[in-house]
Amino acid sequence: MNMNLKNKWLIVLAVIPSTTLYSMDMSVVNVALPYIQGAMDASIEQVTWVVTGYMLSGVILMPLVSFFSSRFGRKNYYISSVFLFTVSSALCGLSWNLDSIVLFRLLQGVGGGALIPLSQTYLAENFEKKEQGKAMAIFSLAIVLGPAIGPYIGGWIVTNYSWPWVFYVNLPIGLLNLILIYLIIEDHPLMKRIKGNVDWLGIIFLTVGLGAMQIVLTDGQYKNWFSSSYIVNLTIISAVASVLFVITELIVENPAVNIKVLKDINLSANSFLSMVFSLGIFGSLFLLPMFLQKIMGYSAYDAGIAIMSRGLAMVISMPLAGRLFNKVGPKILVFIGFILSIISSIQIGSMSLNMGFWDVFWPQFTQGLGFGLIIVSLMTSSLITLENKYKIDGAGLFNLIRQVAGSIGIAILATMIDNNTQMAHSVLVQNISDNTQTMLSLRRAAQITHSFVFYPPVKKVLALINGMVTQQSTMIAFNMAFIFMAVCFVVSMPVIFLLKGSKSAKDKNGSSSITPE
Repeated sequence: MNMNLKNKWLIVLAVIPSTTLYSMDMSVVNVALPYIQGAMDASIEQVTWVVTGYMLSGVILMPLVSFFSSRFGRKNYYISSVFLFTVSSALCGLSWNLDSIVLFRLLQGVGGGALIPLSQTYLAENFEKKEQGKAMAIFSLAIVLGPAIGPYIGGWIVTNYSWPWVFYVNLPIGLLNLILIYLIIEDHPLMKRIKGNVDWLGIIFLTVGLGAMQIVLTDGQYKNWFSSSYIVNLTIISAVASVLFVITELIVENPAVNIKVLKDINLSANSFLSMVFSLGIFGSLFLLPMFLQKIMGYSAYDAGIAIMSRGLAMVISMPLAGRLFNKVGPKILVFIGFILSIISSIQIGSMSLNMGFWDVFWPQFTQGLGFGLIIVSLMTSSLITLENKYKIDGAGLFNLIRQVAGSIGIAILATMIDNNTQMAHSVLVQNISDNTQTMLSLRRAAQITHSFVFYPPVKKVLALINGMVTQQSTMIAFNMAFIFMAVCFVVSMPVIFLLKGSKSAKDKNGSSSITPE
């Protein structure tokens, strides 16, 4: 599409609101869950479906974006998705019981799941390769900062208003976004609508496979994973449905999801690295607030301030990555980003109970610099070797893999913390005796105060010792989780050298473009 510079940047303006809304709504509701739980008279396990339902439907929709766009027209589908997301947000605020809010969150995810792939596709199509880095930097900023600022916005809203306003805040932004899309966005003139048989079998297998997997990842920890027949059965269903989905998409004439684009080595490499990145960023968003509040005794506000440095660093490094992408390419930027992520993960994984505010601040700042370089480079490079007609297929699969990897990462890290806490607790308890420093200190304190705590009954002393051991063992478990993240970054680094940038991938009319058959 031939567009002048002004119109190109208007496209960025048009796609940013929807991208921010979808990514922010992954976390903004979390703060309101206790209030929703009370209003709906629900258990903790029941109310988590307010979050799970949104993620579930969004993940299922991502790979189907190309299918719906080709059937109804991409701009029409984009407008419909934003409209459904906005209306569903209003309905969530008006919900009268748990079933209604879960249903409306499912609908909100159906509308929201298409927003990021569609936005990425429009930017990739309308910006020349040498300009995509700058556009993707702004786009990536919206994706990454949305989940980061969500809890703060949600906390402020529920503190000053009420939980329905967590959803109502989407309404003016959604309406503005509809106007911008209608006035600015245009479909590529060569884009044609596809008519014919619908790949219903592929859609069913995809829905069952991804749906069952998302439920396993969400509920597995609460049900002790594979000790539960419920989790085992869902895992089997997910695996079988996923295999049948792949087979179906490879043999049908017009597949709902064109998985053949993954033959593009550059797209596959970017998708793999985005999995590792998602483990890092979603894992950090999950681990750090809990670590600071549970172990270090920070308030929610102080924990937010301590980890804010990561967001500040990303604001610095993401525009820088956008400017440097065309000059140095994705390999160098992602390599540097991985090195910074490894360093920060090791620093955090080496912390102790005696650490101070700045001991948290600077590793988070380092991590933010690395994350900013990584996400902009991967977002820009992922579609750069695909022809325009395949970019939306690639965007759907790339974002699906990134999103699912985040859920898998959180599930793995949460399980690691539980298991390693128990293991460390057992080891530490075995090394406690009457002659350890802890026991000697308690004995001296008892003698000074003329206390008889070391004579029966000893429940208070045992409780005190157990509390200290539990705190130390939990600290060890969190450290091991961050070291695990560092190891994941290290072992995946060779894949970085498969990435391609604007200099190694010619424009769509050049010979370097890859055409999946």
